[in-house]
Amino acid sequence: MSVSACQERKVRLPRRVRKRGDAVGGDTDEVGSEDFSGLCKSDLWRILVDVPPGDGCPWDDPPMLQRIEIGAVLSGVARLHNLHWERSVELSLDCFVCERQGRTMLLEWGAERAVCTADKQHGRHYAAARIAALDSTIEDQRLSLRAVVDYWWAPFHDAKRDVRGLPLTESPWVRLKFGYFCAQTEDSGNGSTQSNLVRPARTSCRHCGEAAATSTEAPTIRLLS
Repeated sequence: MSVSACQERKVRLPRRVRKRGDAVGGDTDEVGSEDFSGLCKSDLWRILVDVPPGDGCPWDDPPMLQRIEIGAVLSGVARLHNLHWERSVELSLDCFVCERQGRTMLLEWGAERAVCTADKQHGRHYAAARIAALDSTIEDQRLSLRAVVDYWWAPFHDAKRDVRGLPLTESPWVRLKFGYFCAQTEDSGNGSTQSNLVRPARTSCRHCGEAAATSTEAPTIRLLS
């Protein structure tokens, strides 16, 4: 779906209603609040579309606020490379805007909406999803990430695949990016880990050739509500 097509459907997205926390120093980086905000109130689905109060819902059921928790671990983390998680997430969700199953959502920390990659027919469009919390911890040479994504979802039927949309897509997938700084050459680099990798998957420093990180287990994805 193009931006113009999205505008024709008068799709609107939630404004920020939650105050974000500040990063915590040391080996733990905790950002954001996990508390649900006023977006949970039953009538606030009207933010998404131009439906005046009192009018009926354009879907069989009104959009509902869902929450997903993502977890990931990188092992063999060497202090030599100062490994850290990037504040972005690529996550597959069933999108009720373009009514397609398993669409990749591009989420950035601080953004109030995501971008759905949709398909060639619809084109990219905005989606009502955002990173609500992001926690990173280093312990025993293991770099852990816990992310929480809030998003709106409504029941729909994917006509192309002849399947119904789900709050958590049938085959959930996620890609997480990380960065590093090579102390030997004083240069930075980056890498990523995702659900469908052959493991163990090693990321080598592009400057010195040493292992910067190793992924031995796939990221976890679970629906919280």
